[in-house]
Amino acid sequence: MNALFIIYRVLSILLYAFDVLLLINAICSWVPEWRMSRVYILSSRIIDPILRPIRKFMWRFDWARRCPIDLSFIVLVLITRFLDGFVWRLYLLLSTFIGN
Repeated sequence: MNALFIIYRVLSILLYAFDVLLLINAICSWVPEWRMSRVYILSSRIIDPILRPIRKFMWRFDWARRCPIDLSFIVLVLITRFLDGFVWRLYLLLSTFIGN
């Protein structure tokens, strides 16, 4: 195993863990009793600062303000999926040039 693969795997695992944290946050936010749980409070402290600029940007659009669900969450999930694909393609590109 080379160092490039290890870096790719670490980044991939971190993005996956972030996706799990997003899912936990979303589920807990829909259940009122769970909003006071330590898991929700921890996940909110990590995710809310990242969601805040996305929400601020999306609130410029009238259709986003009228939407009954939080679209910023969906945008953040799409961004993490894009980043995961980007990391994979970057790994493939670099491993081709550097060699395994």
